[in-house]
Amino acid sequence: MRLAAAFLQQSLAQHLQAPVPAGLICSGVETDSRKKCGDALFVALAGDRFDGHDFVVDVLSKGAVAAMVHVMRPEYQPYAERLIVVDDTLKALQQLARSHLDRLPGKRIGVTGSNGKTTTKELIKGALAGAVGSGYIHANAGNFNNHIGLPLSALQAQTHHQFIILEMGMNHFDEITELAGIGQPQIGVITNIGSAHAGNLGGVSGVAKAKGELYEYLAQNNGVLVVNADDPRCLQQAKRWPEAEVIQFGRSEMAQVRITKNEVTAQGLSIGFQYEEESIEVHLPLVGLHNAWNAAAAMAVAVASGISLTDAAKGLEGVLPSSGRLQQKELQQGITVLDDTYNANPESMEMGLQTLLAMEGQRHIVVLGEMLELGDMAEASHRSIGAAVAQKEVAALFVCGALGRFYLEGAEGETSFSPELVWAENSDALGLKLKQFVQAGDVLLVKGSRGSQMEKVFAALEQE
Repeated sequence: MRLAAAFLQQSLAQHLQAPVPAGLICSGVETDSRKKCGDALFVALAGDRFDGHDFVVDVLSKGAVAAMVHVMRPEYQPYAERLIVVDDTLKALQQLARSHLDRLPGKRIGVTGSNGKTTTKELIKGALAGAVGSGYIHANAGNFNNHIGLPLSALQAQTHHQFIILEMGMNHFDEITELAGIGQPQIGVITNIGSAHAGNLGGVSGVAKAKGELYEYLAQNNGVLVVNADDPRCLQQAKRWPEAEVIQFGRSEMAQVRITKNEVTAQGLSIGFQYEEESIEVHLPLVGLHNAWNAAAAMAVAVASGISLTDAAKGLEGVLPSSGRLQQKELQQGITVLDDTYNANPESMEMGLQTLLAMEGQRHIVVLGEMLELGDMAEASHRSIGAAVAQKEVAALFVCGALGRFYLEGAEGETSFSPELVWAENSDALGLKLKQFVQAGDVLLVKGSRGSQMEKVFAALEQE
């Protein structure tokens, strides 16, 4: 990526408080002063805990080409010829990303949804790579999917990238609208619509409206809507735009990209797909039958991009599970763990439980942290999951956190099975209790919202 003074001047015209210094050429953009900023433009963002303006002198003295600021301080004076002064560094960063994408030829793909965003993003990347090669695809790294991460990811895209995949996260209204305006997707996927972040959005109907902002952007900009034909809320959002181009995926007879087979194998999943006259079977090294829908979404994006199922399948079969997302781990004690610690909501809890019970083991043990951001639904949702666990043949339910007590209330109301019920204040303490209970041959599901830090359970289990 090359950001020259002329491009910066043109892109940031509406935000500039003074002309961009002549002769500047930056080869990247950075907002974290702790990282190497040599040859880069450092953007000073003001956050709740840190203000990037406090580190401008430090990064410039260590070799950053320039710094973008919206506050001028006396200590900046020796570096005046390396400053880009704007009215708002965040808005300027977002505009810079938008302008950068405008000059690239790659097709842009937006991905959002209540569950499976990151896995679907990786599967889309794999499916497209089956046709053009992984080196010609750019996708956000990790969870760079918000109002700061997405523009930073977009600015890393290069001219040779034929596809640019941008995952979009949200927990409030208008966030997807903002991210779509930056990323300008031409194809967009909503994986599914559930209760994640319902507490901030007035319930699941609010989640549907917020996620639907992606379809609204696409419909208004001649994009392609990739729609889960088995999710009524996704269908409802798509029906708001009857003139838009739509490709549906799923088991439904309405789906153009149809799932014809979905079976668990020793290596993961065996999934059959059909599109028009083409049929194919794909072997995915992923656990969880729900991943068939994530893979079908990737196949639908491939179809929308003019790629055959055969070519897409070649790339799909090499996709590995993302960290903390139903990632199967074998611990030294002879214990198998499904690490699903990245996040949690009621729908993904159900998926995780189904996946656990499909696995062979001496005992099945469920280890849960809190599900956050559910608002008024929180207590009932935790009770419901607790009851669902107790209805299954599990040996124990270990939970933590204040909301964790409601899992136990739900479980205690069921009489189908009698799992051991254990509560702890936090994940550290829960891990220590769990360590005393587990034995060789056990299979565990460990899951919770980010705030529960359920990865700490593994640290306790692996202690000598």
